[in-house]
Amino acid sequence: MKRCPFCGGEYSDETELCPTDQSRLEPADKSVKPIEQTIAQEMLANEQSFWKRMTFKEFAALILRIQALWLFFYAFIDATYLSRYANIFSPVSAYASLTASGRLELLMLILRIIVHIAVAVAVIQNAEKILSWLIKDSVSRK
Repeated sequence: MKRCPFCGGEYSDETELCPTDQSRLEPADKSVKPIEQTIAQEMLANEQSFWKRMTFKEFAALILRIQALWLFFYAFIDATYLSRYANIFSPVSAYASLTASGRLELLMLILRIIVHIAVAVAVIQNAEKILSWLIKDSVSRK
């Protein structure tokens, strides 16, 4: 009998690959390593020490910074709409040919892009301060 080192399934001696996950089968007498142990062995030592040292506050700050990246994404999406206000084939400037409501839309779009970028940069730079401010009231009440 042969055994799959990942899923633990047992198969006949003629079978070379596990039908479930396509990994090479080993003789059944070898001990099967759990997948968590295999992954832990593949992790680099410095990566393991990083995750052991990381506190909850650092992890929360990391999540906050990752969420701030979405603001950059929204700024990029809004920037793609700027092209409809630029008419490169017109001899008159595109801004001059806009109506009052069109100018207001363009101004709001540019303002929204600037605000998204500014808030994203501020959140990334001050994630720890923001977390302290958010939990200050709940900690002081207890």
